[in-house]
Amino acid sequence: MSFSGEVKNELAKNMPAHNQCRMAELAAIFISGNLVMREKDGIKILSFTTENILIAKKVFTIIKKSFKMKIGVAVQKGFPKGRELFVLEIYGTEAINGVISNLRIEYLGDGNFRYAGRPEKMKSCCRFSFARGAFLMSGRISDPRKSYHLEFGVSGAVGAGVLTQMLSDITQELKVSERKGKELLYVKEGSVIADILAAMGANVAVLNFENARILNETRGMINRRVNCEVGNLKKAAAAGQKQATDISMIIEKKGIEGIPENLRQAATLRIENPEASLQELGEMMVPPLGRSGVNHRLQKLMSIAEGLRKS
Repeated sequence: MSFSGEVKNELAKNMPAHNQCRMAELAAIFISGNLVMREKDGIKILSFTTENILIAKKVFTIIKKSFKMKIGVAVQKGFPKGRELFVLEIYGTEAINGVISNLRIEYLGDGNFRYAGRPEKMKSCCRFSFARGAFLMSGRISDPRKSYHLEFGVSGAVGAGVLTQMLSDITQELKVSERKGKELLYVKEGSVIADILAAMGANVAVLNFENARILNETRGMINRRVNCEVGNLKKAAAAGQKQATDISMIIEKKGIEGIPENLRQAATLRIENPEASLQELGEMMVPPLGRSGVNHRLQKLMSIAEGLRKS
């Protein structure tokens, strides 16, 4: 199962303790999902469909707890073959009006719904419950081992402005983009994603997400250090090779006697060990010499070579 699926299953099992929070979450589930108003034999039916049995159980439980009404439940075969769809139905104009009124949902006709609640008047726990319901139906989160990305699908029923207000206690940095003609509200900052998961009640997911972040940061730090060390080694090797070439040119043109006596040992060791570090060269010398001392001698040799090139 994907990380996104694990998060949704955890959230689906999270039942709000307070009725107002349950109403906010159910409102978001309904209008972010597949909600249909239809009529059969003169009776109005409000139908909600999901392929996630845990979400179906949550919707059923909230309606039974909060409204104490009869709910039709059916399982349909979907596409592709073998896929199951769970359908929950509320019957009758009075029952439907009571539900959508309490959920602050407006039916606009022609199968269209709109959330009419006022986020600025809601408690933070209710706003986070609404966000949880919206994520269950239209959200997605990437595997934190690969990237940081959390998004909500935005429909006409739940505008980007509504969801932004619901999460305003956490961040003001949510961004809107478009994919395949649909708007998405998204965030890519790891710390903000962790805060949103925690606010929605995905505590296990937060731990897994943070563990992945720690591993990513540790791996990144190690890679940066390794890359830096490799880069330094390459630079040192290139410098050593150039020094060996310059010293060989001096010997070719002036002979070993043309090199000052105090520089000969460094010159010989560099030609024999073009890839050795300054510290390694210093340890080979008799008596041993520090890095700065070796570097000083090699720089003098490079100056001699430069003088020969110009002459």
